[in-house]
Formats: sequence, C-alpha cells, structure tokens
Amino acid sequence: MKLGIIIDNLLPSQINFDIQQGINLGIANKIIEDATIFYIDKSSMMNMPNININHVSQLIGFPGDVIATSINSFIKLLKSHIEGNKMYYVYNLEWLIGGTVECMQLYKLFRQEKVKYIARGTTHAKLIENNFNKTPDFIMSNLDVSKIYGK
Repeated sequence: MKLGIIIDNLLPSQINFDIQQGINLGIANKIIEDATIFYIDKSSMMNMPNININHVSQLIGFPGDVIATSINSFIKLLKSHIEGNKMYYVYNLEWLIGGTVECMQLYKLFRQEKVKYIARGTTHAKLIENNFNKTPDFIMSNLDVSKIYGK
C-alpha cells in the first residue's frame, strides 16, 4: 500500500514531526510499503529520511491513499484524481481561528461522502460532529496508519 500525505510546508513543526513518525512506524511494521509527502509551500525543509518528497502538483494519478492535513491541502486533494482513498486528518481546528474559508464551503468540505475523516482527539471529533453533523471515521492523537488500515 502506498500512502501520500499533503502538508502545507516542509518547516520543522509538530504536525510534520508526527506525520514523519507515523510514516516511519507504518513502513517499519510493514503496514505501508511506501510513502510520499506532498508539500504546498517549500520554504525550508526539515530532514525526512526514507520519505519521498514532491510538490502537490505531482499528486495527480498517485497510486495510493492520500491524507490531507489542513483545509488548504484538503481542497487541493478534492480537486485531484488519485487511485486510492481520500482522507482528511483534522489536526488543527483552523476554522475557529479565522480562516479564509466561508461557512458554507466549510460545511461542504465536511460533508464529502467518499472521504474518511480523522480527528486528532475527542474534542476535535465532538466539534466536527456538532458543527457539521459528521462523525469522524477515526480518532487518533498522532498519525497511526495501523488504525487506518486495521492492522
């Protein structure tokens, strides 16, 4: 199984560290065979050994599942054709701190039928359920591919 993850940038950050750790564990435990990080903005780059890194423009036709990690990356994922499942890991509650997405567009993002939603914790899950009437498929504090793939 190939896994792609879209991140906003390659800067050292908690989300990027958590994603790198989750990917490395998934590969070590043979849950996924390969992973690719797709970035939107390449500013500076944190060290991510053993992980393919591409610009988000290379996402089209990706032969595996892809996880978006922000509203911006989720919008890009929804516009892309990939061979696997589309997922949105709600790591930050961006819309609560004044994002650029309008309320109705945000509602439509969380009402996608074929998307699997991953909440970072129970608080995130409750906010998603209360605001968008959508129950997340998974709840996990850090990316854990074994939960996603049931292994």
